[in-house]
Amino acid sequence: MSFFFCRSNKKEIREKNSYNNNNNINNNNNKNNNNNNNNNNNNNNNNNNNNNNNNNNNNNNNNNNNNNNNNNNNNIINNDNDNDNDNNKNINKIKIKRKEIILNKEDKIDNSILFFKVWRNNYLKYTILEYLCLYEKVFFQKKLFTVESLLNYPYREWLTFIFFCNSSSPLTNGCIPSQVLTLQLGKNFTSNVEKGALGESLTKLIILNTSIGLGNFQVGSIPLSLKKLFIDSSNILNDHSVKVLRNSCIECIEFGPYFNLSFKSYHFPTSLTSMIFNNEFNQPLDNIEWPLLMKRITFGNDFNNPLINLPSELEYLRLGRNFNQSINFDLLLPNLTTLILGLNFNRELKSNSLGESLTELNLGSDWNHPIPLGLLPIDLKILKLSNNFNYPLEKDTLPTSLEVLVFGDDWNQTIEDSTILGSLLSLKSITFGKSFNQIILPSILPFNLKSIIFGESFNQTLIHNSIPQTVEHIEFGSSFDQDLTSQPLSDSGDIKYCTILPLSLKSIQFGQNFTNGKKPINFETFPSKVISIQFGSTFNQIIEDDSLPNGLEFLYTGFKFNQSISNSFLNLTLLKTLKFGYSFNQELNLKSFPIGSSLKRIDFGKSFNQVLLPGVIPSTCTYLHLGQKFNKPLLVGSIPFGVTTLQLSKEYNHPLPFEVLPNSLTYLDLGSSFNQVLDKSSIPSSVYELKFSNYFNKPLSTFNYDYYNKSCLKILTFGSEFNSQIEPGSLPFGISIIKFNSLFNQRILPNTFPTSVTSITFSKDFSRPLSIDNIPSSVIHLSLHYQYDKSNLSPEIESLICSYDDHNLL
Repeated sequence: MSFFFCRSNKKEIREKNSYNNNNNINNNNNKNNNNNNNNNNNNNNNNNNNNNNNNNNNNNNNNNNNNNNNNNNNNIINNDNDNDNDNNKNINKIKIKRKEIILNKEDKIDNSILFFKVWRNNYLKYTILEYLCLYEKVFFQKKLFTVESLLNYPYREWLTFIFFCNSSSPLTNGCIPSQVLTLQLGKNFTSNVEKGALGESLTKLIILNTSIGLGNFQVGSIPLSLKKLFIDSSNILNDHSVKVLRNSCIECIEFGPYFNLSFKSYHFPTSLTSMIFNNEFNQPLDNIEWPLLMKRITFGNDFNNPLINLPSELEYLRLGRNFNQSINFDLLLPNLTTLILGLNFNRELKSNSLGESLTELNLGSDWNHPIPLGLLPIDLKILKLSNNFNYPLEKDTLPTSLEVLVFGDDWNQTIEDSTILGSLLSLKSITFGKSFNQIILPSILPFNLKSIIFGESFNQTLIHNSIPQTVEHIEFGSSFDQDLTSQPLSDSGDIKYCTILPLSLKSIQFGQNFTNGKKPINFETFPSKVISIQFGSTFNQIIEDDSLPNGLEFLYTGFKFNQSISNSFLNLTLLKTLKFGYSFNQELNLKSFPIGSSLKRIDFGKSFNQVLLPGVIPSTCTYLHLGQKFNKPLLVGSIPFGVTTLQLSKEYNHPLPFEVLPNSLTYLDLGSSFNQVLDKSSIPSSVYELKFSNYFNKPLSTFNYDYYNKSCLKILTFGSEFNSQIEPGSLPFGISIIKFNSLFNQRILPNTFPTSVTSITFSKDFSRPLSIDNIPSSVIHLSLHYQYDKSNLSPEIESLICSYDDHNLL
């Protein structure tokens, strides 16, 4: 049996819901009763304020928004006419409270209550779910169109991206929907593009045809809205292409990998401000005449010519891998703010050679020279030193304006002078490369620093104030393994603790070898403000009771962690995400998680295989991943109501009797090994997307839902081993998207697919005939492997939107 589902278009939805715009909003500010009878043909609301302790019966028409109410009673709040006789700006400030719509000054809506009001309406809920499926197909999956198929596509008004693989018909006015933003023309697309054919909102055009370029575009066919053009052809400089581009408003052109021609400014529109060259471009710049407004240039890997004749208005310059020419921008590029050098650049840079306007500098990979005094501009904010750089930093070589400093992999110099880095009071982030392993004494790093990242080799003892007390984020590399427990200090008989980590710390991430010096984690290890901790792969230390910060929200225990957590996490009432590593396999009980838990997500690692007793997983959990080896039978209550996303383990293979899975699930992944018979009660009706395991190959004859047990199921994905005959009526009505994988090659019987299905994807092994007898008319997207014998398609099916997995079309 299948349940009834009403398909509707947008107009019908608006008509169904028009009552939402035809209600009066009654505001009783003095605990009086207002009875309003409205004759609503518009979306206007009349608000009645009671000034007396009487019952007022008002008959209002929606044309009555012209009155200003002056209320002198202090207990009355009048929100009806607040804009001095401006009838068009009368605003009703609304909020939802106790299932009543009342006026409120804050103009805030309780969205959770509003959501449930909508979601409990079955008609609205199923309509929303249906449109979500269609949005997924339209927005998140690439479709290959021809001109003919686009014109017949029923949801063309939703498209924002279109890819034409080829076409025998010209692109004419009205073919491209007006809301499309990106258009890609495949390498086999040679149809004529007429004036007005590209619509009025297109912002990005990608042309992959290497032979004709813009040769098939009529003059005037480029819309004024187009801002970015990618063209994989060298024919962009011919007379016809110049005429096509002349009056456009294109701001950025990206050339294909084989473009290597000199050009003049008249070849391009005057609006052009950015050019991106790829790979082979290596023309001498003295042969080039740049567009007048050019501000951004990106050169490809092969470019290696002197930097002469660059546009004076240039703001951004990126050089490719092979560039290794001398640089002297002083007075030549007064507006340059960003310079990114290539991997091979290794020329000596002289003082003042970079100009004064630079705010971001990336020195590539190979550069390895001392930094002379005066090289770095005084307003520089971002500096990324090259990987090979390994010279000491001299005093005053780094500008005090720096906000981000990144050292390369090879830098490993001592920092003895506290003024070298300590004087950089604007510095917010510092990153050391993988070789750095030097002692950091107090005052070496600047006050005001917010983030510090250490590389692979760093493993030095830290003391109080080694890390400034302003740092909020720390990442340690793979070698770091020092005891971070606060050290006791004796002061007149009182024992005080001197923290190693800064009290400002909010998040910390450890590398592979961290074990806290092989000591347990206690309450003196982490500052109280920490909200995120990620342990490394070797960590397997005892976590003492209540030792983690009370405000912790995210915790990853690490790859090898396998300690009992009973009582360890009871103080973590604010913890939202908990991820266990590969090795964790400890018994869980009612003391594993705190009472009043805020946990939303739990991920178990590969080894976890313990019985989940009812009540152990907090009721607040919405996402649960059971790892890879979990294969204990689930009990009723093992998965609490409230879980919306459940991923069973790869090895789970037990029956799923009634109510084992809660009716709150919306996404269900049955893992890899599950191969049990499913009946009508196995899968909750709330499931929106269901993914079968790779080994599932059971008949679906008992899978369908009863008429009254309505299903929300919209997306169904079969595993690689599924190759069972699907009997008509087995799949519940309402399904929109069906995906088959690998082995499936069964005959498709009439009525196999419900008439709600809009998309079907068949695997490479599928070779059965398809026709209108076994593919419902609701299908708008049919995907077949490129080796599928198209003679098995009836003419009606072949005219559908069909995509073939053939990379040669791209």
